[in-house]
Amino acid sequence: MNNYIVFSDIHGDKASLMKLKDIAAQADGVFFAGDGVSALRNFTDKELYAVGGNCDLFGPPETVVEIEGTRIFLTHGHKYGVKSSLLSLTLRARELECQAAIFGHTHIPFCAYENGIFLLNPGASSGYGRKTYARLTVENGKFTADVLPI
Repeated sequence: MNNYIVFSDIHGDKASLMKLKDIAAQADGVFFAGDGVSALRNFTDKELYAVGGNCDLFGPPETVVEIEGTRIFLTHGHKYGVKSSLLSLTLRARELECQAAIFGHTHIPFCAYENGIFLLNPGASSGYGRKTYARLTVENGKFTADVLPI
């Protein structure tokens, strides 16, 4: 079993980043889905998977991570129109032969299976309403997640 923290849209919120750093110390790794990637320097000594978002000047727009024989598509989501539909995101995950997709951009937590793909948006970790992150568990090729307050 592998446990990860997942967060997105930190937008320079240093207080939340420090809390997440403490939480990350207990995880097996970290997923960051964009918008604040420059703040992650020296964030953790754990495995860190990160992409750039629409507010970032650098960082890959997407990546695929393999864990326990599963493939996870990581992207910010703005290039897939996630504010209006999750279809393009789901189709891209399927195209990349992924079983899950992690995204951000909407600032709204979301966790569900859509068209056979596990989708996870941890919400925003900065001051856009409720500050949240997610705890993702990967076990025997299955995904579960909880969205939690920071």
